[in-house]
Amino acid sequence: MTCFNHQRRRSWLSWWLGLGLLSLAACQPATVDDAVNGDREPVVAEQLVLRNATLEQADESGNVLWKINAQRTSYSEDKQTATLEDLTGNLLQDGEIILKVRAAGGEVRLEEDGEKVFLRGQIEATDPRNDLTIRAQELDWLPREDRVVARQNLRVSHPQLEVVAEEARYQTREEQLDLLGKVVATAKEQPVQLQSEKLSWAIDARLLTSDRGIELTRYQAPETSNALNLLERSANRSLALGADIGLILAPPPLPERITDRVVAEQAELNLETLVVLLRDAVESRSLEPPLQIASDSIVWSLKPRTVLADQPVQVFHRQDQVELAANQGFADLERETVQLSDGALGRNPQNGSELSADEILWQIPERRVQAEGSVIYKQPDPPLHLVGSRAVGNLDQQNITITGGSNQRVVTNIMP
Repeated sequence: MTCFNHQRRRSWLSWWLGLGLLSLAACQPATVDDAVNGDREPVVAEQLVLRNATLEQADESGNVLWKINAQRTSYSEDKQTATLEDLTGNLLQDGEIILKVRAAGGEVRLEEDGEKVFLRGQIEATDPRNDLTIRAQELDWLPREDRVVARQNLRVSHPQLEVVAEEARYQTREEQLDLLGKVVATAKEQPVQLQSEKLSWAIDARLLTSDRGIELTRYQAPETSNALNLLERSANRSLALGADIGLILAPPPLPERITDRVVAEQAELNLETLVVLLRDAVESRSLEPPLQIASDSIVWSLKPRTVLADQPVQVFHRQDQVELAANQGFADLERETVQLSDGALGRNPQNGSELSADEILWQIPERRVQAEGSVIYKQPDPPLHLVGSRAVGNLDQQNITITGGSNQRVVTNIMP
């Protein structure tokens, strides 16, 4: 085994160049004297090949940038490129290992002063600081930029997340991973999947963000097995979010039953709390209850299935056709209740009934509404207009009881 260790001013190839020339000179075949054989035949340079060699590269301060062992190392004729086969090694930063790598092959290009390493074929790179593993067919290490770029059959694994994408750009110093192109990310603790054209992953902060539009699908968690077990079974089935996405590698399998799906222009998912902050054109659709919730700002808590809107929100029941709107709202989808505040309005277009109040509580299974503050109820048939401080009833059945409170009376207008 041979080891190289040097400064930037002294390329690691220089260690081998003299040795290579000596080897080549020793291996030249005997030649016939010029006087006998005429002009001398040109000498053909042979390729320098090393077996089971260890190569290193250091910066100006003597810090090792990478250290790689290759079973076979060969150099190009101009000695500007070293081609490596069957390699393992470490990529370092400030003397600390930031990626442990293995690959079928790779290259070090000397015109770049040995500072760029290109790995090719069956690559596996693991960051021991955070257990992130990148698998791909191409991986480039750019030490000057503290950056790794991986692409082609890309898959990223982590204890919290599994991702497939077209390209990954890893800022090794910040431990920030940007994933580009048909990204599908699957959380392991809660069966939820995200799709976007770009995801930025702050690994240490455990945050996923997207500013290019995102679709999030929540699945019913298995009752007898953890979602992590499902992720380890097979990667042969592609479960796209709403459409086929044609990935080379399929995302991990998930339970069949979808509970909710959300789309937005911007999103931030906390992988620790499983709370999603969604912004701009947010729309949430749930299966049970069959609700559609729309707002420009929503906080989605995946575990308890709650939706909090701190901006004007619209709620629509797809089966009963009941519509509600308010300046703020909260939905507990497991308990099937919706609470609207700061000026709320409920309407049933099928019978024309309408209820407005400061606050409205809607209990969906019972089809029961409860309104508080500045209550106004209207219906066209029979024509009715009621005003009070509190109301309880059913908009479907046009059965509403209005009360005026201790110091108020109910005002009833019978429309002609």
